[in-house]
Amino acid sequence: MIPRTALLALFALVGCNASPVKTDGQPRVVSLDYCADQYVLGLVERDYIAALSRDSQADYAYLRAEAVGLAQTSGRAEAVLALRPTVIVRTYGGGPDAGALYARLGIPVVQIGYAGRLEDIASVVQAAAGDFDGAMGDETASNRAAILIDQMRNNLDRVPASSDRRSLLYMTQGGVTAGPGTMIDDIITKAGYSNFETRPGWSPLPLERLAYKQPDQIATAFFDGAYTVLSPWTASRHPVARRQLANQDAVAIDSALTSCSAWYTAEAVTVLAERRSQ
Repeated sequence: MIPRTALLALFALVGCNASPVKTDGQPRVVSLDYCADQYVLGLVERDYIAALSRDSQADYAYLRAEAVGLAQTSGRAEAVLALRPTVIVRTYGGGPDAGALYARLGIPVVQIGYAGRLEDIASVVQAAAGDFDGAMGDETASNRAAILIDQMRNNLDRVPASSDRRSLLYMTQGGVTAGPGTMIDDIITKAGYSNFETRPGWSPLPLERLAYKQPDQIATAFFDGAYTVLSPWTASRHPVARRQLANQDAVAIDSALTSCSAWYTAEAVTVLAERRSQ
């Protein structure tokens, strides 16, 4: 929670009447986290972007190349307000009270929704685009969203159906995997595999099961430097897990495809489906 003295200083910075920040009439969009960055870069005019998050060019940011040359912000309220934003975009950035704080200061906040399944992505993108258009007074974001959603759906429609449901284990560098009820499970199923992991949600790698049973295919994620393993005891370094990786040619999924749920997440389905067809 922001201390009272800091909150008073923020009000003083933008005006105690909590009216919208005055600019030259051009929108000034500030994004508070790397997931929000992807929606801003994909749906908003580049000239309108005042700043992205400090992770906008990270390995796990899908549109990292498009972020080059744009300003970055720490996401702290003082730094954000100094940019004189007319629109703030976030998924989790700025902390749990950020949306209420900026709304209280008269600055529209676009809160990016959560997509738990592939079928949810289109509605999340459309909702974000509608919020952008409402805040900026045009239909640019909705037009871009329609194109991206069509591309996503066309790519998914081209994935061939499969009656040969080979099993696939999703393995992260951090030693966890995903079972039913996750976006990863949806990706695995849509690509024509059955998920080796049967426990719902996110779980540690099933090392005991892997000691006597092997999946037909392994997909690795976040082994590309996107995150650093802090502990040598992570399950992905266990001899049982390492033996699985050594015994077969794992398919690598770019961490940027699955670190945030957006239109490009469907590309992970294509990656897996292409390997299944080989």
